[in-house]
Amino acid sequence: MTDTIGAPFVDNEDGTITNLADGCVWEQKVAGSSTSTDSQGVGDCLNCVDDTYTWPEMHEWVSALNGRTDDDTMQTGYAGFQDWRPPTIGELKSIIDTSVAGCGGGVPYIDPIFAPTAASFYWSSTSIATNPDDAWLVNFGGGNVFVDNKGSVIRVRAVRGCLGD
Repeated sequence: MTDTIGAPFVDNEDGTITNLADGCVWEQKVAGSSTSTDSQGVGDCLNCVDDTYTWPEMHEWVSALNGRTDDDTMQTGYAGFQDWRPPTIGELKSIIDTSVAGCGGGVPYIDPIFAPTAASFYWSSTSIATNPDDAWLVNFGGGNVFVDNKGSVIRVRAVRGCLGD
């Protein structure tokens, strides 16, 4: 496992990153995008950085990441785990890093250990209390938080194992 200097993150070298500050284990993306989708809108490349999903498709994607099959005994899950989920807005905000060199010039506001990360919006699992048709998201292109309609097509990064889970 490798740690980045000055950051609380460890590359687990299995496609996941652990945040030592809160115990969250994050899915690490790979370059590219899916070439096809299944009947639920989930791409054939579960970890591709350029894939985007609506809110309902995001939940189907998480199910696929957890190894959904018709036979529960066949499920293996990403990196051997079946408890992946979309992050809360608090968890997603916790990995914004405004000190990364080059932020804002196409470089995302997130530690490079997470690379690749699009300088773009990412879903959280947190709905807006006053409007349940909307949810919170983080813009790693600007290092800030936004609200969008759950019908919008947005990127997502899964998490598991946070302290308090």
